[in-house]
Amino acid sequence: MHAAGQQHARARLVRQNRTRRTDDPRCDSAFDLARSRQGHSFFCGKLRPISPACILRWSSRRVRIPMSKQKLVWKKKPEAQDYEGALSFLLLIYPDAKARGLLRLFRKAKTIEHAAKDLLRASGLPLLPREEPHVEADLTRIRKGKDLPPVLLVRGDMTQGVSLVVADGYHRICAICYYDESAPIPCRLVSA
Repeated sequence: MHAAGQQHARARLVRQNRTRRTDDPRCDSAFDLARSRQGHSFFCGKLRPISPACILRWSSRRVRIPMSKQKLVWKKKPEAQDYEGALSFLLLIYPDAKARGLLRLFRKAKTIEHAAKDLLRASGLPLLPREEPHVEADLTRIRKGKDLPPVLLVRGDMTQGVSLVVADGYHRICAICYYDESAPIPCRLVSA
């Protein structure tokens, strides 16, 4: 075979090895991504490397990538801006006097701990995407080992159909869920 024919045959083999047969039900992206943790994917019985771009493209949509376990560092008490954020939110859902009373209770309350997944379930709020700017900022703080303030919560009452209210710290709760959903979160919990 002459040189041009050899190059054409080599190019055809490369193209065949790089394409995925979509008619085979075993070749789906979820399975491919699961295999990508070992650096290979299953393409109709053949193992071959997956490009990093492909892994990144699918990872944010399909699989939660665990963070390396940096120790969580928490502040002893909430900051002034946390109280201000909680007040501005509480003024939207409670009368003025009630919201300010809850704020006074937050300042006096003891800090307790609850698992991140339990706080999300009790509040009925969805887990925000990792790409959301505030969640991403909190994940960066965790990676750098910076301390996070406790979250401020108003106790719910399911006998009345009232869910837990996250007055301040919703983004922190979501960030901790990406870090470790069972991790304890310091919080100040008051009753309305």
